[in-house]
Amino acid sequence: MQIFKQVEEILNSISDEPKAEARYIIEFVSGQKLSDIFVQNKVNNEEKIIEIAKIRAQSGKPIQQILGFAYFMGEKFMVDENVLIPRDETEILVRETVKIAQKMDNPQILDIGVGSGCISCMISKLLEEKPLQVLGVDNSIKALKIAIENVQRLVVANRVIIRKSDIFSNIKTKFDIIVSNPPYIKEGEILQKELKYEPQDALFAKNDGFYFYEKIIEDAPKFLNKGGFILFELGVNQADKVKAMLSKSFSEIETIKDLANIERVIKAKF
Repeated sequence: MQIFKQVEEILNSISDEPKAEARYIIEFVSGQKLSDIFVQNKVNNEEKIIEIAKIRAQSGKPIQQILGFAYFMGEKFMVDENVLIPRDETEILVRETVKIAQKMDNPQILDIGVGSGCISCMISKLLEEKPLQVLGVDNSIKALKIAIENVQRLVVANRVIIRKSDIFSNIKTKFDIIVSNPPYIKEGEILQKELKYEPQDALFAKNDGFYFYEKIIEDAPKFLNKGGFILFELGVNQADKVKAMLSKSFSEIETIKDLANIERVIKAKF
C-alpha cells in the first residue's frame, strides 16, 4: 500500500520502529484500520497523515505528544509535554497493585507522582466492581490538569481524586496501599533522544536516582494502615538497594521481572 510505504520512509530517519509508528499514525488520522485500508485500497485524510509524519521526522518529538494521546492497557490517555508517556512496563505495577487490592474490602490507595493519571485510572477500572478510592498526587500543576482530564474521561466520579501534594506534604489520612512510579534515572545519565521532550523532573532524581524511593519509604509508615502494602516501579539494577531501604520497616519484600528479565516492580508489606 503506497501510503504505508510513504509514511514508513518518512519515519525511517527518526523512529526505531517506523512500521509500528506508520500504522499508529495512519489508523489514528484516517479513522480506519490498516486491514480495511488494504481491502478498500482507500485511505481518509491522506494529506494530514503525511503532514503528521513529516512533523514527527523534522521535530523529533514523540508521536504521542504530536497526536496528543497515548494508549495504555487498552485505554486512550491524553498526554502532552508536561507528563510522561505511559510505558508498557508500568502495566506490571498496575496489575500487581490490583492483585493486592482485590483481597481487600474497601481499599484506599495512594498514587504518588500521578502524572497523566494512567496508574490511578487503570487501578480503578480494573477494580470497577469493588468499592475503593484512589488518591493521585503530584507536585506539578500542569501534570495535574492532564490527570484530571483523563480521570473525567475514564473514571466514575469520586473513585479517583486528584490533589496537589509534594509526596506526603498534603496528605492527612492513612491508606491500605501506596503505589508509585517515581523519577528514578540518575542525574546526568544520557538518554534516548525522544526523552528530552518529556518532563525532566519526572525522569531524573538526585542521589543516583534513589531520592524519591528514600523519601517515600522513610515517611510511608506514617501513612499506611497496618498490613498495608507499598509498591514501586524500578529502574535497571535498582532492586537490591530499594530492598535494603524497605527492609527497615517492611516485610514480605518481593520483586517482579519484566519481559526483558529486569526486576521492574517491588512490593512489600507494612
